Amino acid sequence: MDAQLKVHAVAILQLDELEEYREEYGYLFADQLVRHMATIFKDFTSTMISVYRVENHRFVIVALDQTASSDLERNLYTIADLLKQSFVLEKRHISLKGMTAFVTNE
Repeated sequence: MDAQLKVHAVAILQLDELEEYREEYGYLFADQLVRHMATIFKDFTSTMISVYRVENHRFVIVALDQTASSDLERNLYTIADLLKQSFVLEKRHISLKGMTAFVTNE
């Protein structure tokens, strides 16, 4: 990786209520749920946007240029809309909430 690589924007996304799923269905299911969400988040990335899981329920999403930064900001709204919708994972109805923070170097 280039030592001079610059980051244009960073978003932090936190999934809430995972502890409840972990308590009810176990750690492996909760981890599978987080991995499922990470896959969804990665669907909104490009070569200039990367997703990193930094804790069991937090992600850091990094945009490397202004275009990617604009895409990321727009995609955060789409992700927020997705989180408002329940879905089924392994025959279990899942309803999550999340919080995001977004900052650019401008």
